[in-house]
Amino acid sequence: MQAHPSFHRLAIADLTRETADAVSIAFDVPEALREAYRYVPGQYLTLEAPVGGELLRRSYSICSGLDDAELRVAIRKVEGGRFSTFANTELRAGDTIDAKRGWSTSASKKSSEAAERTWPT
Repeated sequence: MQAHPSFHRLAIADLTRETADAVSIAFDVPEALREAYRYVPGQYLTLEAPVGGELLRRSYSICSGLDDAELRVAIRKVEGGRFSTFANTELRAGDTIDAKRGWSTSASKKSSEAAERTWPT
């Protein structure tokens, strides 16, 4: 399946079980996309995946710090939440998922900080 325009297919570099009902997911952002996924605190990622035969999208706040050299979100399993249950029970490191960087009001005010963020080589 092709990623929806403006979404990029990203590999899951690491999936960590943070609590019994929450995982954090770090993404492998290819060099060619690093500028597109440069972020500042307050931004979120929209993830898209087929779940139960339906294409679902959910947005999650980026939880990695600017100095962490990774792009990571945390997803808490919500009772009845189809996407959060899928993420907590089905996703594994090495899987791919479609992602799109989002914005927030506070993030747009901090855009000058993003210019200083660099990815590790």
